[in-house]
Amino acid sequence: MKPVTIVLVEDNEGDIVLTTELFEDSKFINKLIVFRDGDELIAYLASCSNGQNNPFPDFILLDINLPSLNGIEVLNYLKSNEKTTDIPVIILSTSNVTIDVDKAFESKAAAFLTKPLSLDLFFKTIIEKTDFYFQLLKK
Repeated sequence: MKPVTIVLVEDNEGDIVLTTELFEDSKFINKLIVFRDGDELIAYLASCSNGQNNPFPDFILLDINLPSLNGIEVLNYLKSNEKTTDIPVIILSTSNVTIDVDKAFESKAAAFLTKPLSLDLFFKTIIEKTDFYFQLLKK
């Protein structure tokens, strides 16, 4: 079974370490790719389209507060691009302000999770919103 390609777009080093460890310890067969801002993600996606043998992500975990482009701007880019519009995007944020949540869903986020995350809720949301339940196998 091929690994699920997961992209994490996060600028907080502590959150990167935590998320990386969660996936390393999980039952998900995965390849985690980390970018620290939206520009890096967009450049990577361009390389996927240009035949550089990089896999498109199966789903994206996207921080809402990023340098340069914020998470909503990145999400709008993803959903307006024919090659990335169907990639499920789960927004991660320390904010649960209604306006942020509303903007995320208006921009077609699959889910909105508030950090710090409960481990059970984190994986339950991924399974429900990305259809990767079949990948829950031991490495």
